Amino acid sequence: MDVTRDRIIRTLAVAACFHVHSSLHLFSHERELAIWIRCYYLSWSLWTTIPEHRANMDVPAFAALLLVALLSLLFFAIVRNRKPSDSDGRRRRLPPSPPGLPILGHLPLLGPLPHRKLHAMAASHGPVMLLRLGRVPTVVASSAAAAEEVMRTHDLAFASRPRMRMAERLVYGRDMAFVPYGDYWRQARRVCVLHLLSHRRVSSFRHAREHEAAAMVARVRRRAGEDASPVNVTALIISYTNGVISRAAFGDDRSFGDDRSFGDDGGEELTKLFADFEELLGTVTIGDFVPWLAWIDKLTGLDAKAARTSAKMDTLLERIISDHRQRRRRDDGRRKEDDGHHRDFVDVMLDVNEEAAQEENNSGGVVMFDDVAIKAIVLDMFAAATDTTYTTLVWAMAELINHPDEMRKVQDEVRAAVVSGDGVTEDHLPKLRYLKCVIKETFRLRTPLPLLLPRETMVDTELLGYHVPARSRVIVNAWAIARDPATWDRPEEFLPERFAGDDMTADYLLGHDFRFVPFGAGRRGCPGVGFAVPSMELALASLLYHFDWEMPAGGGSKDTMTASHAALLLTVLIIITPLISFLLITTKRRRPSHRNRRDDGRRRLPPSPPGALPLLGHLHLLGTMPHRKLRSMAASCGPVMLLRLGQVPTVVASSPAAAEEALKTRDLAFASRPRLLMAERLYYGARDMVFAPSGERWRQLRRVSVVHLLSNRRVLGFRAAREHEVAALLARVRAAGGAGAAVNLSELLIAYSNAVTSRATFGGGGGGGGYYYGIEGGEDDGGGGAKLRKVFSEFEELLGTVPMAEVVPWLRIVDVVTGLERKARRISQEVDRLLEKVVADHRRRRRDARRVRDGEEDDSKDFVDVLLDLSDAQEDFGGVQLDTVTIKATILDMLAAGTDTTDTLIEFVMAELINHPTQMRKLQDEIRAVAASDGITEDDLPKLPYLKAVIKETLRLHPPGPLLLPRETLEDTELQGYHVPARTRVLINVWAIGRDPAAWEHAEEFMPERFAGGEDGEAVEYHKMGVDFRFLPFGAGRRGCPGVGFAVPAVELALASLLYHFDWEVHAGGGRTSSPVDMTEERGLAVRLKRALLLVATPWPR
Repeated sequence: MDVTRDRIIRTLAVAACFHVHSSLHLFSHERELAIWIRCYYLSWSLWTTIPEHRANMDVPAFAALLLVALLSLLFFAIVRNRKPSDSDGRRRRLPPSPPGLPILGHLPLLGPLPHRKLHAMAASHGPVMLLRLGRVPTVVASSAAAAEEVMRTHDLAFASRPRMRMAERLVYGRDMAFVPYGDYWRQARRVCVLHLLSHRRVSSFRHAREHEAAAMVARVRRRAGEDASPVNVTALIISYTNGVISRAAFGDDRSFGDDRSFGDDGGEELTKLFADFEELLGTVTIGDFVPWLAWIDKLTGLDAKAARTSAKMDTLLERIISDHRQRRRRDDGRRKEDDGHHRDFVDVMLDVNEEAAQEENNSGGVVMFDDVAIKAIVLDMFAAATDTTYTTLVWAMAELINHPDEMRKVQDEVRAAVVSGDGVTEDHLPKLRYLKCVIKETFRLRTPLPLLLPRETMVDTELLGYHVPARSRVIVNAWAIARDPATWDRPEEFLPERFAGDDMTADYLLGHDFRFVPFGAGRRGCPGVGFAVPSMELALASLLYHFDWEMPAGGGSKDTMTASHAALLLTVLIIITPLISFLLITTKRRRPSHRNRRDDGRRRLPPSPPGALPLLGHLHLLGTMPHRKLRSMAASCGPVMLLRLGQVPTVVASSPAAAEEALKTRDLAFASRPRLLMAERLYYGARDMVFAPSGERWRQLRRVSVVHLLSNRRVLGFRAAREHEVAALLARVRAAGGAGAAVNLSELLIAYSNAVTSRATFGGGGGGGGYYYGIEGGEDDGGGGAKLRKVFSEFEELLGTVPMAEVVPWLRIVDVVTGLERKARRISQEVDRLLEKVVADHRRRRRDARRVRDGEEDDSKDFVDVLLDLSDAQEDFGGVQLDTVTIKATILDMLAAGTDTTDTLIEFVMAELINHPTQMRKLQDEIRAVAASDGITEDDLPKLPYLKAVIKETLRLHPPGPLLLPRETLEDTELQGYHVPARTRVLINVWAIGRDPAAWEHAEEFMPERFAGGEDGEAVEYHKMGVDFRFLPFGAGRRGCPGVGFAVPAVELALASLLYHFDWEVHAGGGRTSSPVDMTEERGLAVRLKRALLLVATPWPR
């Protein structure tokens, strides 16, 4: 068996070289690649059906085979994406591109609202970008100058359309909007402009528009009624636009049956059919961008839905055309006398078809518009005139609701123009200049097609100096252009007045101003502007003339757009489907066996929850709050579980007994730290104490922290700093809470904990080179404090982030694409520059001012001074040098441990007390009975046992680090009878342990009394870590937190002072409320409240 396996692996290694070579030279087209993949998979499938081969095949060989395929695909993608060059080998200047992925390109970056993502990319890469959407090179133009070159200067070169599978399926590939540039398109556009959408034809539909507008007004009156009930304006506007276009396209005599008309809320089946049609037409299929993944469209049912909708639509249109032909034969004489001025689109197209047939008989060379072409062009008219028209009207109403001054102004204009009292007619529209401004401003902010329809270059051309190869897809981001601050004043605001002084107010500027291109421009500009605008103006004027509008109580605003589910589905499927396919193939795995060297038997591993995936393991099961999910898993799997987080085996302990064994009984075996990529990046390769692996370096750095930085005497030396910052905190509360205003206590507590820690670390008075955390503002005048807070806020956020490369190393590209690596590098550099300045400033001050004299004992020295003293003294630390890098890493330990966890603990205590007013009153009575009239000092803290009980109960329910920091086993060991291999990651779920009903009575309830006295109260002390393993907020054992003595006084003093000086209530909008605080959590470096704690602080009248 071993010989066979070795032969297979060697053969695959040779095959890998061959396939890499072939991927570079043989696959000139994607079709050849797809054939190769199918043949490769077929040969593998046939080979594995032979019993003796299948029996000898194991996981490494199988993985090697798959690796060959993946390598070939990646090399092929790289070759296919090589930049073009001229015939002489000189590279052309292509537009800049953001980083992309092999095969998928930039598709995963677009998200559910691509116009917004592209706008953000353009801010970094310029107004012309080159993207790779799967296999499709796509140029994106995001400025007025770029749009002008596309749609005017080089209009002919950019005048074609790319092939879009959904459009070909739904509009027969014979319409006008989606067909490529050529004779057929020119003839179809000529018919649309001269026959269907001429000014005379549009005017002939005036009666249909006015009839539908009157019907819409009548429905509003009927549905609003006398009780002023809410009206679904969106539904009414959809009905109006469908009514107008159906009358124009199919006729207003309803000769084809009431079930096919829209005008009076009939035809629900037809309404749904056209809704499905428009939805599908706006859907991008995966096969458009990655052809060999087109099967996904079948799997998701998209192809089936398109076929079903297309068949129903075709049946309907065939019947409509047949009805029109029968009617034309029946009353042919009368129809000829009408001059065709009010004929519907189907009649006009039949006329054109007959004329074309005659011309072809006479001269030849004329494009014939047969029934397929008629159906396609009529569908163009319907799709273009419905969805875009009603969305613009809905946006206009929403903007006016949100801007009541503009609504009153346009209503005054409409009501002044319509003096008859009969309502708005189209005769009034030329007088409504401000109405036109409102519609144009809505078009600018809410472009119905924010990326217009894609174009395709017919020849090699240029765009703003960049080379654009032939057959490149081109997208004009009209949404970004209309919000460009370089061309619009206050572009994000709704200001109809910006169009009020325009000499062309009545014009919608098609091709005149390339800052404003909601309908496109040039050869491919929308020819239906003249048809759409009167419909919109008449409907909006009628609604504003007859009614005053406001949002119903409890209603929401239409100011935000809902994400496109189709685009989101596309992104998710494109990323996930190849992975799922790979996972399904690799699910046949043998259970790993950990051989016992003594008896060659299997060792008993901890149980694992179901639902693990190959490669990803249990990662997908953890959710956003892993401590909660892990507790749920432990309920069914037991207090010790084995998870596979990507490629990382992880044991989770969720009971006091398991925690005691890991943190006390076998503490040495569990005493190391795993390699954490983010900590290595931020802490100089884990040169600190907290994240360093077990060893001599870690032991010496812990000694430095315990003996020199966090000793009782050192902590007492910072008493003045704590009391100073508490006084500043109280002053800020008084200033913010005047007249019953809300106090953002969360924000003030963050500033307080930062201030205390920064004074201890850098020294009072801005020892950190002018940077200072203090909240009283003195040092912040120059912006230094704000900058420091921002940098360290991002630092703590990153430190609580797990990179994908840490658990699945070969998916490191995810961290690159999401910008996580770039952000970590930037923050690391900023923090390093700051700390270099801090250390240099201290050294200069020590050398020049000699504030800290040699040999003098000063318990108030800041941490940097203490570390520099140790470094200068060259004290022996077992060969560990306290160089500048080590000093900086140690400083970061103190800052991270002393800020985020402290403020979140105080925040949770205050939230629990607000939700439990009886306990708050009890605690306030204790504090106010002990303290002097001038407030709390640290001398009072030992006299406040109930305060300590409240803090301990909060730590039990809300430990800042619910899973502590991960540990790693140094050797094979055991936990609760289960085998735990060496180098296994270990998590202690202290959140679950603190809520274990087997260990705590009423475990989910906030009951400080459980710690208030007696044996429990004496046994479970802050400093007695490792005594009671039911209570582990700071960990225990060798890796327990040494900074408890530093954190507790800061927490106790702040809480006692806040509760002594103020009475507290929840703030809810208008003032006080008895509603409880929302205790929803948010994950970060420490778990904190998701929503800021807004309270009303009433000074206590002493």
